[in-house]
Amino acid sequence: MSDAAYQVLHTMPWEKPLTARLKDLRPDSLRVAYVYERAEPGTFRYRCYNMAQAINQADTDMSASYFFLQDLLAIDRLSDYADVLVLVRVRYDSDVERLIRSFRLANKTVLYDIDDHIFTLEATPLLVASLDQGLTRFGRVEKWVGVVGRIRHSLQEVDGIITTTNFLAEKLREQFDIPVSVIPNFLNNEQVEYSQTLRASRRPPPHEAPIIGYFSGSASHNRDYQIAEEGLAHVLDTYPAARLRIAGYLEPPESLHRFAHRIDRLPFMDFLGLQKAISEVSLNLSPLQHNAFSYSKSELKYFEAAAAGVLTVASPAPVFADAITHHHNGYLADGLSWPEVLAEALTATPQQVVERTRAALDHVEATYTPKAQSAHIRQTIRQLSST
Repeated sequence: MSDAAYQVLHTMPWEKPLTARLKDLRPDSLRVAYVYERAEPGTFRYRCYNMAQAINQADTDMSASYFFLQDLLAIDRLSDYADVLVLVRVRYDSDVERLIRSFRLANKTVLYDIDDHIFTLEATPLLVASLDQGLTRFGRVEKWVGVVGRIRHSLQEVDGIITTTNFLAEKLREQFDIPVSVIPNFLNNEQVEYSQTLRASRRPPPHEAPIIGYFSGSASHNRDYQIAEEGLAHVLDTYPAARLRIAGYLEPPESLHRFAHRIDRLPFMDFLGLQKAISEVSLNLSPLQHNAFSYSKSELKYFEAAAAGVLTVASPAPVFADAITHHHNGYLADGLSWPEVLAEALTATPQQVVERTRAALDHVEATYTPKAQSAHIRQTIRQLSST
């Protein structure tokens, strides 16, 4: 497949000059400034760009924008333009300390948004092992101890914390004696609109030649992937024309090497190209390891797929167990049941598939869009700002 096949966007929608982003903070409103280290399509998109979009699309007395650490070189005092600072996974250093102090001196609120279990030093070996990065002195432990330590320091300097899941919120409350609130990840308007187009023209793969999709993003999901390998081998044995489609840098486990000619590797793609790739598969997979780090992940793989008209088979991690009702809007499979559950999903009747896909989409539209989350975001920021 060519690199151009899944490149939908010529530029990222958040590529706006600093002056335009400052203008998004309206003087007649409660102004919320999200700060992230740099622009990227993962955490920044979900926790900064999407949040600001949801706030600004409501005609209310709150406005929001997003900034990067390099912007601070051009702005003397961001606190002159904003009333609430939300640091998003920002690692503590002297620049961050000055930024926090400027808001403190102006008697303004400082919050922190975090979407991973990366704030306890004692859990760092588990973090590194879960990422499949090795635990030797030549591995990544030293790097992650520094990252976690600096994130933890930032968290100790704020008035409140925003996170992505109830599971992660409880872990944070165990560590920090400040308010913690949950705002889930959700789609942006670009994803919502493009997914509508994809659903209208979607032609699912034929029953006898299903395509199973695993959209990981990075090699850190190798151990997650191994959880589903028995089920994938069963599908590929049962359906001679079936294919496995992988996006990211995963290495298929040895048990699947014999199917190498039936495994498609997708090129790098933008976030709308990812929606297109998902829309072309029969089922979307989201296996997760059974540990605190993996259980802190959000349900974004479920709602991205549901928006594209595709059902998900996921591990019963707390967030997936909350989002997915088995056989209603998706499927849950523990470590031993992946072969059975994948078989059930692929042998569902056309009517069952239609009903379950509709239930998943209804859930997404009611929960995982800017429109659905806007009021909750604004209420959460106001509550944390008043404590």
